[in-house]
Amino acid sequence: MKKFLIIIFIALFFSCSNDRNPFSPSYEKSFFNEQLLPYLGKKNCSITFMLYLNGANNLETASLIDFYYELSTASLLSKNKEITVIVLYDRISGEADYDDWTGTRLYKITKFGLERLGNITINGVKLQSTGDNEDLDMSDYKTLQDFIKYAMLNYPADFYILDIWNHGDGWRTLQDFNLPKITKGVSYDEESGNNYLKVYEVRQALENVGKKIDIIYFDACLMQMVEVAYELRNVTDYIVASENLVPGYGANYIDVFEKIRKIENNSSFNIALALFNSYKEQYNYKEETCFSIVETKNINQLISAINIFANNLTNTSYTIISNARKNTTSPAYTTNGHYYYADLYSFAKNVSSVNGAIDVMNSIQNVVKANYYYAMNEAYGLSIYFPDIPNIVETNYTNYNYGLSFLKDCNWRNFIKWYKNR
Repeated sequence: MKKFLIIIFIALFFSCSNDRNPFSPSYEKSFFNEQLLPYLGKKNCSITFMLYLNGANNLETASLIDFYYELSTASLLSKNKEITVIVLYDRISGEADYDDWTGTRLYKITKFGLERLGNITINGVKLQSTGDNEDLDMSDYKTLQDFIKYAMLNYPADFYILDIWNHGDGWRTLQDFNLPKITKGVSYDEESGNNYLKVYEVRQALENVGKKIDIIYFDACLMQMVEVAYELRNVTDYIVASENLVPGYGANYIDVFEKIRKIENNSSFNIALALFNSYKEQYNYKEETCFSIVETKNINQLISAINIFANNLTNTSYTIISNARKNTTSPAYTTNGHYYYADLYSFAKNVSSVNGAIDVMNSIQNVVKANYYYAMNEAYGLSIYFPDIPNIVETNYTNYNYGLSFLKDCNWRNFIKWYKNR
């Protein structure tokens, strides 16, 4: 009851406050950095945490630490919830020697410990509980799809979390712009021609599962983008990820599950907030990082705001836009030293006189439910494709050759095309 009264008081306080100017430093700090008050939720619940652990690449050593040290030793039980972790774990030869098996295994982790599962078919391959003769392509959406189906069918729960662990590239690979290749992908499998999951394939896999996921957690770089959030808007409620690079070891899973265990009122948002707080505590004040929670239900309002904003940008002086872009926060750079992504709020703030900019900023505040950044200039939780110079813009983006929802439904592509032709 006390928490309920506190929530009412806070709601009244902010609704009556005049300090709603999105350019106010105090307002920005309070919105984007405060510890948000958790939502009220159920006391007793079950959680199935599905970890798509792709170590079939140069991150295998980091995957070993996450699996053998953190996941297998994490405590997964509290007085008011039961947590089951299902792990599809793929390894590669020639990277790490510890417990040196290769191929793909399926595990269940509960309060009783670690159990290898067998006689289970995923993407046409029957995984066994002994031996290592099976290898799955972790870049194939059918592998992801069948893994999720198996976990949800056999371990039904009140809440479902999908954690995709591996390299992530947002919209493109980190390569020289003379070889443009839009990828917008995650989960690279070096044993499968270094293929990867396109984000529309993640969406397709989840649509084929037929049940919405509460939280998608990208333990991978560069995935908190407007394009990604829009693609996944109908298959998940929350996306927890970074618009910048993620340090090699990613999440601390011991701490992740400790924070989930301690939640008093269990809800999708409170679980997402536990993931966010664990990452923030691990990396804040230590490395150049940022992290955010995106709620997908309001993403269509953001797209509508971007449409108006993008149209007006094409009627704005290129010099104004170019100068604003130079002063905009940019996540990770490519090998040629150029930046391909821009923090959308930061850019809109830099061209605040353009009609629609403030609406974009306000819409981001409705979508980004929690955010932090450290050792970076203003990173407010969502990036967007916006190269720092026009001549490195990929024509696949401007010509809508990639078949993604954002490119079809949003006018931002037209603005980028205008920008490319300056």
